[in-house]
Amino acid sequence: MFIVRRTIAAGGGTAISGWTCTVGTGATAIPFGTAVGSTSGGSSSFSGSGITTLTSLGGFSGSHSTGDTFKGGNSGASGLDSNLGSAGFQSTRTMGGGGGGASINVGQQGSAAGFSSAGSGAAGRSSSITGSAVFYGGGGGGGANAGNAGVAQANQGGGFGAGPNLSDNPTLALANRGGGGGGLRPGITSGQFSTYPDQVANAAGGDGVIIVKYTTSDASGMTVSGGTTSTSGSSTIHTFNSTGTFSIQATSSVSLAVTVLVVGAGGGGGAGGGGGGQVSADTSFTLST
Repeated sequence: MFIVRRTIAAGGGTAISGWTCTVGTGATAIPFGTAVGSTSGGSSSFSGSGITTLTSLGGFSGSHSTGDTFKGGNSGASGLDSNLGSAGFQSTRTMGGGGGGASINVGQQGSAAGFSSAGSGAAGRSSSITGSAVFYGGGGGGGANAGNAGVAQANQGGGFGAGPNLSDNPTLALANRGGGGGGLRPGITSGQFSTYPDQVANAAGGDGVIIVKYTTSDASGMTVSGGTTSTSGSSTIHTFNSTGTFSIQATSSVSLAVTVLVVGAGGGGGAGGGGGGQVSADTSFTLST
């Protein structure tokens, strides 16, 4: 888990709108004939005047090409050139590889496909910023046209791959957890997307999220807004499931220490599972106005 402690100053009695929370959108399904990493989930970022922008990259899409044997997509934590999306399997049976996950700083590799099973998605990264442990950025499982579909790690964001029958759709990546999309049944072309809409819709990567937390008592005399607000113990939490602004208003100069978690969106499933989005943050600093 990466988190960040920040001190934010505000003044003049005016709501400060300088902290923009940009939340990435999950990538869509990948048709047959498309190489690994052809698209990626959207990056998420926390930015504004006087701060260094905090960005988490989106996960890369899984392969749907014989040229790279239906490899799973890399995690956004790893970058396109590292080998964290795992290999598929191609013979009389075709199995997609598992998508990479955001488990560690440079991501974690999904499992490779074999003769009887598609590859499993890699683990995500845990954060307790909301008051309980939640995993983000898990990789999607690979799709299969025989044997067993690839699974995602339970409750870690990624979707499960499609099974050998066209009615065995992928399972959706969990909402706003940055998980990679589950792989399609190998061989579905773009021209068949309208024929199998549930396959296609369910292979999309999960959207990202930005979470901002602070000690409730520290915000006395301030009006703090943005996202969906909740409390956990002595903390107030602002969750941004879509793009918005974290704002502070006060009648005099104030400062507020916050913790920020930023998660990029997941890559779409091809035959290989999509890679999970990056889970990252920045360091402490003071913003003064």
